[in-house]
Amino acid sequence: MTEKRQLFIRQFEQLYKDNYRQLYQYAFTIVDDIDVAKDLVGEVFSTVWDIYDTLNPLCIKGYLLVSVRNNCINWLREQDKQRSYVAQMEAASEVDESTAEHYEQRLQFVEQTLSQMPPQTQLILERHYYHHKTYQEIADELQINHRLVKRRIADALAQFRSIFNKNKDKEEGPNG
Repeated sequence: MTEKRQLFIRQFEQLYKDNYRQLYQYAFTIVDDIDVAKDLVGEVFSTVWDIYDTLNPLCIKGYLLVSVRNNCINWLREQDKQRSYVAQMEAASEVDESTAEHYEQRLQFVEQTLSQMPPQTQLILERHYYHHKTYQEIADELQINHRLVKRRIADALAQFRSIFNKNKDKEEGPNG
């Protein structure tokens, strides 16, 4: 290993040791979940590892703090979306048969679309949405990078939206 690489690793380790606890506590105050706070801070350090040599050493602590805050905000937004989805599904269970039939068709659409996705993507979605596992837990189980897990989920959701919107446009016809 080169001397430059060893220096880089030592500097990064020191940055981690000096800041992890404070960043974790900050994240925890925002998300109120130990594991999620750890994951979010870990994601920030993973990103910093990739771009460390491009960061200004005088600004790195601020960058860490802002990045953790932004990760927390994004996570909270995602949780709000999921809670909204759950609330919608609960409300759907109280509707008449024709609406229930419509939701059954949507579920079949989701299952059919999901079956056409790569097996690893199916597994990731199942573990995240059915078993409520974090990106890091899934990454550890599948021995892949957590950013790949995040990317696969984002791509799959984009694919669902795209196909759903195409099917919705077909059902509505030219006059809406």
